[in-house]
Amino acid sequence: MIKRENRFKILIGFIGVICLFYIYILNGTKFVKVILSLLVVGIVFGLGFQFKEKESCDFKKNCKKKLNLGCGRDIKQGYINLDILPLKGVDVVHDLEKTPFPFKKDYFDEAYASHILEHEANFIKIMEELHRICKKDAIIKIKVPYFASASAFQDPQHIRFFTLKSFNYFLPENYNNYITKARFRIIKKKLKITRKNWIINLPIEFIINLFKGIYERFFVFLIPFPEVYFELKVLK
Repeated sequence: MIKRENRFKILIGFIGVICLFYIYILNGTKFVKVILSLLVVGIVFGLGFQFKEKESCDFKKNCKKKLNLGCGRDIKQGYINLDILPLKGVDVVHDLEKTPFPFKKDYFDEAYASHILEHEANFIKIMEELHRICKKDAIIKIKVPYFASASAFQDPQHIRFFTLKSFNYFLPENYNNYITKARFRIIKKKLKITRKNWIINLPIEFIINLFKGIYERFFVFLIPFPEVYFELKVLK
C-alpha cells in the first residue's frame, strides 16, 4: 500500500509533468519555456518538501519519538519540546511538577533534559514519569549542575545539586532503591567543563574522567567542574 505522503508526491509530480508538457507545446521563446519550466519544478519540489516537513514534525501522528524536557528556548528539531511556558517552538505546555505527563506509556525512544531537574521539587516523580512514558531500553540524556561548582549555587531557582552517584538510587542492585520502583541503568556519566577553551579543557576533562571516583573523593574542590552528564537506559 502506498503511504499517504507518497501518494501526495506522486500527484504533484504528475501535475508537474502535465504542466511541463503544456509549456513545451505552447508557442513561445526558449527563454520563456525554460523560465516557466524552472518555476514549475521549483513549485513541485517545494510542495513535496513542505509536506514531508509537516509530516515529520507532527507528533500526534507518532512521527516524533524524542522528548526535550523543560526546553525553554532550546528548541530541538525532531523532538517534542515541552515547557511550562508557551514560548515560540514549544509543542506541549506542561508543568513538570504535575503528574502524570500528557503522554501515553512506552511512547518515547529518547528523552533529553538539560539543566531542568535541579529546579524541580518533584524529582523522584519526574524520573518515574520518564520511566513510564519511555520504552524499554530508551535512552535518557541528562545535564545537571555538579555540586562542587559555584554556578550550581548562584541561581536562586536551584533547589538540588548532583554528584556522580545521584542516579545510583535507581539502579536495580542499589541497596537504597526502595525509594522508587523506576529502574535505570547508567551507561555513561561524565564531568564536563562548559567553557569553550577546548585546548585546555579537553585534556583536563579526559584525565579527570579517567579517575572520576578518586577525583570526587579527594580533589573535587581543587578543580570544580560545573556540569555532570548522564545517559540512562530504561529498564522494564
